[in-house]
Amino acid sequence: MSTTREHRRNLALGGLVALVPTSFALVKGAQVLGIPGLPRVLTMASGLLVVVVGLTLVLLTLKSSGSKLEKAFLLLAGGSPAAMLICAILHNLVYALCQVWFGADFWPRHGTDEPFFLILAVIVCPILFVVGSIGSLVLWFRNRPLKTS
Repeated sequence: MSTTREHRRNLALGGLVALVPTSFALVKGAQVLGIPGLPRVLTMASGLLVVVVGLTLVLLTLKSSGSKLEKAFLLLAGGSPAAMLICAILHNLVYALCQVWFGADFWPRHGTDEPFFLILAVIVCPILFVVGSIGSLVLWFRNRPLKTS
C-alpha cells in the first residue's frame, strides 16, 4: 500500500474522530446563543460533513490493503455516520408512511412510535463509531514503526 493512501486514510480517520465531538459542541453552543435557525443550519452542515468524511474513509479503506481486523474497524468508524443518517431518515419515513396508511391517530392509539430505526440511529451507530475509532487507533499505535535515535 502506498504511504500517501495510508496517510490520507489516517487523516480521514483523525478528521472524523475530531469532527464528531466538535460538531456536537458547535450545535450546543449555537443553541445556547439562541440565534434562530443557527442550530438547524449547523446541524445539517456538520452532519453532512461528517457523512462525507466517513464515506471518504470507507472508500480509502476499501482501496487500501491491510489486515482484515484493521479494515473492519476502519469500515465501522467510517460507515457508522452514514448509517446514522440513513436510519434517521428511515425512522421519519416509516413514521410518515404509517400515518398515511393507518391514519394520523395510529401512533397515539397504540401508545408507541417507530422505535427500531431510531434506536439504531441514536444508540447503535454511535457505539459502532466509538468501537471502530478506538479499535483503529489502537491498531495504528500498535503497528506504527518505532523511531530510533
